[in-house]
Order: sequence, then structure tokens, then C-alpha cells
Amino acid sequence: MRSIAWTRFLRAAAAAAVVAAVAAATSCTTSSSPDCAAGQIACGGACVDPLTDGRHCGSCGVSCIAGATCASGACACPGGQTECLGTGGAVTCVNLATDAFNCGTCNHDCGLGTCGGGACACDATPPTVTACGTPATCVDVAKDIRNCGSCSHACSTGFSCQASTCTCTGTVCGTAPSQTCVDVATDPKNCGACGAACPPGQTCAASTCGCPTGLIPCGSSQACVNLKTDPANCGTCGTRCASGQTCANGACTGGCAGPTCGGLCCPGTVCCGSGTACQSEHDNGVGQKFFDCIAVGAWGPVDGLALARQAAAAWAPQGNDVATSFPCGGTYCLARQKGSGIGGAECGVWCYDGVQQGRGALSPASAACVCPEQSPATAFGWY
Repeated sequence: MRSIAWTRFLRAAAAAAVVAAVAAATSCTTSSSPDCAAGQIACGGACVDPLTDGRHCGSCGVSCIAGATCASGACACPGGQTECLGTGGAVTCVNLATDAFNCGTCNHDCGLGTCGGGACACDATPPTVTACGTPATCVDVAKDIRNCGSCSHACSTGFSCQASTCTCTGTVCGTAPSQTCVDVATDPKNCGACGAACPPGQTCAASTCGCPTGLIPCGSSQACVNLKTDPANCGTCGTRCASGQTCANGACTGGCAGPTCGGLCCPGTVCCGSGTACQSEHDNGVGQKFFDCIAVGAWGPVDGLALARQAAAAWAPQGNDVATSFPCGGTYCLARQKGSGIGGAECGVWCYDGVQQGRGALSPASAACVCPEQSPATAFGWY
């Protein structure tokens, strides 16, 4: 991601170049764009003034950020405003004295409060709204899982904050201070009972371990595989395709379009395990598959997040990750939005660590990102 300083440098360079170019064009008797007046350039079939046009500032296609104007071929925020880089990667002009999302400094969110003079002022109602942290953000200590009952008192994983008390609506597993609140009906680490973990790649449904739809357990490790495409388990568990063959619809066939790894013709793009193993096939839950050396069901803050990024990118290759720790009831999720030109601001959420891991949800255009439990109609499973 480019820094604001680098962006300003590029704009200044572009402005100097366009001023020289426009001056040269106006001094000539013949124009390269005869349909445009002196001092204008043709952009997208229209004549524009690159010194003042906010959509073509300095050169064609260079748009000024929200709130900025174009002067002398360079974008600039109005007086009293500052450029801030948002969490979604967009730079906007804001007033640090009054902007509740950028109060005093960029990205200082007042939360349940307003911004005046560059400082947050908390709402008077409900009375449990309190200023917490440095710089201060206004939170409701009766409901906030990171500040439950008092500032910095965070609830353990899976707990919610109700009436200023950390509360578990499921089953409490472990011992303090490492207790977690889980749903033993769906948690693959505690399936049916605390500590009853499912084999790698398997999910938990109705307190019973099993593979995601389309996969079955194979081998001593009971790893979940796709018998239609896995060259090491083609058609049946343990049926290995010969070197150079691929597995298509559960049958070994000649011709290898993918990499050959350890004598196997593999799906995906690269080999894993020092060139001896195939990539695992993953499903993002919304119609796209992707391949990675990370095993199916490798949840957690590192591997799980890496898989969530790929699942989201397969859904919206040109979208933006707006949050990598989107909170969903004690679960960490990745939230990604599509750009306005490729489906509106539709948002997808993929949960990768916690009680909701392996689940996700989509929200329609112009709606806020939602957690799986908030939108059962659009929730899905992924692996």
C-alpha cells in the first residue's frame, strides 16, 4: 500500500508535468487535439482542463480523493482538512476537529460519541457509555466484550458481555484464565464435549465430526479428501493414479494439466512438502474453489487467516479486505467488500478462528458486513 507522502510526491510530479505540457500545447499553432480548446486535453472523448478537473487532475484518469479539489493540476484538501488513509485503503479529506472517525488524529474512532475540538465526547445515554483507552474511545461497558464492566476487562473467547458481565450461552471449556465459551454442537475442537477434537479437516455438526459436503475421510489420519479429484485417493481411498495421470470424476486418466508432485499429477499450481505432495482443494462456500498447501480445516490466527484471505479473494479478486479481525461473537473473521464497479459494496465474511470458524455470510450491496449468526439466510460453510 502506498503511503500518503508517496502519493503526494506523485501528484506534485504529475502537476509539474501537466503544467509544462499545457504551456507547450498553448504555445504551438497546431494542437494534437484539434477539437479541444487551448489549455485542454481529451480524456475519454471529452475535453477537460487538467489544471482544475477533479476527475482528470494533472492527467487523464487521475481522480482526486473524496472532498479534495484540483488546483494547478494537483489535488488538495480544502483548508482545515487533512488527508487520512482509511482501513479500506481509501484516502479521504477529513476535518480532524469534528470527524468522529478521525478525531484529533487519523483513524481515531470516537465510537459511541462525537468529536469536538479534536477530542471525543461520550454520549450521555446509556449511562454505561465510558471513555476507554488512549486515545479515548467511547464504549458501552455493559455490552463491549473488550471492556466489559470496566475499561480493558476483556471477555474470554466465545463469551459475550451482558449487563457488564462476561456471559457464556454455550459450554465453558478449560480453566481460568484460559476458559473459552463454545458450542459443542458445532465446535470442531470440542465436538460433543470439551476437548473432543475432530480429526484435521473435519467439521462438527450436531455434536458429531464429519467431512464437509463433497469430501470423505481417508487413511489413518481420516483426512478429508475429494475422491473425484484427489490423485492419491481417486474414486476410492488409497487408489493412487500412476505418474503423469490425473484424477477426473473419480477415474485416473492420461494427461497432466497441473504440476507433478511425488509422482502424482496434482490439481492446483505448485507442489507442497518439498515437491512431494499436492495442494489441498478448498471451497470458499460461495461457488469458488482454490488450492493451497495449508490443509483443509487448518483453522487459527495464522493458517486460518491465510485461508480466509484466499477464500475471499476467490470471491472478489478486485475487492478490498476491510477487516482481518472482524468480531463475530468471540470469533475472528475476515471481511472483504467488492468494489463499486464489480457488484457494488457487497460484503463477505469468512470466520477462521473461534466458535464460528469455518462459517461465513454475505450481505447485499449497500449493507453493513454481517456475521453468520446475524444472517442465517446468507450464511454458508467453507473449508
